[in-house]
Amino acid sequence: MKKICLIVFALFAVVLLLGCRPDVVTPPKPEAGEEAVAPAQVEEPEAAPEKAVKEVKEPVKTEEPEEKAEEEEAPGPAEPKVVVEDSEASSAELKELLRRADEKVTSYSYLYGGPETAGYFKDTYVIKGDKMLIKVYEEDYYVQTDYYDRMYIDFATKTATGCCVTRNRCISHNVDNTVKVFELDLNAISIPKTPYQWVKEITYATIVGPETFDERSVTAIKYTRGDGTEVRMKLDDTYGMPHQVVIMKGEQQIAKYQFNDMVFNAYKDAEFVPPCVK
Repeated sequence: MKKICLIVFALFAVVLLLGCRPDVVTPPKPEAGEEAVAPAQVEEPEAAPEKAVKEVKEPVKTEEPEEKAEEEEAPGPAEPKVVVEDSEASSAELKELLRRADEKVTSYSYLYGGPETAGYFKDTYVIKGDKMLIKVYEEDYYVQTDYYDRMYIDFATKTATGCCVTRNRCISHNVDNTVKVFELDLNAISIPKTPYQWVKEITYATIVGPETFDERSVTAIKYTRGDGTEVRMKLDDTYGMPHQVVIMKGEQQIAKYQFNDMVFNAYKDAEFVPPCVK
């Protein structure tokens, strides 16, 4: 009997302990037709932020081609402007520049260097109308018989006269060339093409642009001749006369004509009269 009472008391104690535990919850049984929800399926909505992150990153990749396109459209360095000969503005500018040789120049002089002088600058040329004075380069310091240092040329009468003007080059103890008159053959005198003659050969040209030459403002032009050579010329902006003419064949320079120390409108008719002719 005592043993039975102990068993009943133990069972009663177990029942009391189970009834007092608040954290033990018996899940409701699913009704008919419903399935139990697994714990993993309940936590599935937490994966949504990862999908949102991917959707935000995708538009960033699509912006790279747009930035590249903007770089390609950016303009590069400006090309040098070259005025072509068939441009109305260029044609008018060139004609005005070439007219200055006739309208503004009454006389001029220059120190010449070219193929005839092997590039050395020797004789000085002074020109006024049909008259030309050539100051001959002094090659010998000794007084020589029949020496003259000036040539006076009149293209209208087709005559040429030589005179010796520089006294220390013309007079010695037994020679006086200042009193001599030297009649010259005009056809035998080698006269390089003058700046004015170069100007008159221009029928069309491309204006390259402004430059500075021999401390003067010039306009560079170029044109192609019938033989395929290209003429590059630097024209004085005030008087329209060339200071330099370069002949090119392809990229090779084949000749250069240069007129240094140019002086304009400084000479009178009296300077073209031979002083040795009385």
